[in-house]
Amino acid sequence: MATKYTLTNEARADLKQIADFIAKDNPAAARKVLHAIRDTIVMLSDNK
Repeated sequence: MATKYTLTNEARADLKQIADFIAKDNPAAARKVLHAIRDTIVMLSDNK
């Protein structure tokens, strides 16, 4: 079962800024990076 996690507003803004920066050159890569970050957060939250 997946553990719930909460991102702060600052963390959300940081992720958006990262994605926007990458997406300027490669939108598909930006999506991949965000998915990888999310998957990692979920994995870490499951291993508390």
